[in-house]
Amino acid sequence: MSEQSCWSTIRNRRAAVRSYWIVLLLLVAIAGVVWFLQSRSTDLLPTLTQLRVAVGQIENLEVDAARQTLVALNERFPDDPSLQQNLAVNAVSRLRQLSGTMANGSLDRQQIDAAAAAFPDALADADFRIAQFQAAVGPNPIASWLRGRYNEVRAATADAGQPSHLLASENAHFLIDQLAEHPQWLVLAGPLFAALEESSDDQLAVQALPVLVAASEANPRNLYLALETIRLAVAQESDHATGLLKRSQELARPLVSETESIASSLKMQPLEVADKAIEAVANDDWRQAALFTNYWTNMHKATAAYRADLRLATPHELDFISFDLSQRLASQWAQANQTSEAFTPVNLEIVEADAWSDRPILQATWGDFNLDGRDRLGAAGLGIGGPLATC
Repeated sequence: MSEQSCWSTIRNRRAAVRSYWIVLLLLVAIAGVVWFLQSRSTDLLPTLTQLRVAVGQIENLEVDAARQTLVALNERFPDDPSLQQNLAVNAVSRLRQLSGTMANGSLDRQQIDAAAAAFPDALADADFRIAQFQAAVGPNPIASWLRGRYNEVRAATADAGQPSHLLASENAHFLIDQLAEHPQWLVLAGPLFAALEESSDDQLAVQALPVLVAASEANPRNLYLALETIRLAVAQESDHATGLLKRSQELARPLVSETESIASSLKMQPLEVADKAIEAVANDDWRQAALFTNYWTNMHKATAAYRADLRLATPHELDFISFDLSQRLASQWAQANQTSEAFTPVNLEIVEADAWSDRPILQATWGDFNLDGRDRLGAAGLGIGGPLATC
């Protein structure tokens, strides 16, 4: 064999060896990716289950169990805004549950004392969790609402050293500041009205009025906010009353059928009640304005629109449970477990049935009704029943 052919053979062998190792490395890399995806997919399932358990515990007011579950999850997702939100929501729910137990004189004394003993820790935990959530998301209506609820509970459970009306005033100041900066944050309006009622500082209502007027303008379709702000404006003999009354009149126009029976007791049409209030304001007759404003507000409280708008402005903490982390992990799990298997289409054999042509179908179900191994779509209508299709 010549020297040239010898070197050629050696080079070919080296190339073959290199190709072998390249193929081997590729196979190892592919196997590693597959293993990683499978292990990642497997790891997600227990986490998803744990998240769903936590949400169920929060919704069922199992606040201590929910706290344990969420704290365990927080070790894995320490900076996730969704998880921080649920920790804060549950902490406020726990705080409210304990304060309710403490205020319930019909309960066993031992239960009340146990709640009172747990309350300081719950207060500190809620303060911390709200702060953590706020740090994770920045300016946020939910975080501000939770802080307002925390302040409200703190005021309601204050001891002699911290007069409740002063704490309520602090909460009102906080809510006024937040709503002044973010007038579109409708969820703060209801808590602000409640804080103003609890506070003994009349000047707070004066400070709150322009803020609530701006909030009503930023949420122009909310009837509850408009009507409650009208009452505040009339009580302060403010020029804002006229514009608010006129806007509420437009919002109430579609509700005339629901309010005409109440208005008829005044021998008036519903919209005329607002006209009377507007006329009284124009005449500087604030006593009459207050009278017709009360009529106007109260006659709408039973309407579905008012109740729906009230709910938007006065939510419950459980309305703020976040499902974002669960949805993101579920999407990741679904992507990691995508299947390429093709689904076999179901072939239907349509059965002619003239009797159905003019009869509405009231109920339908799928099954092997006569046990012949063929599924059928069975339907029932008025006075008739039978199969429509088989496969």
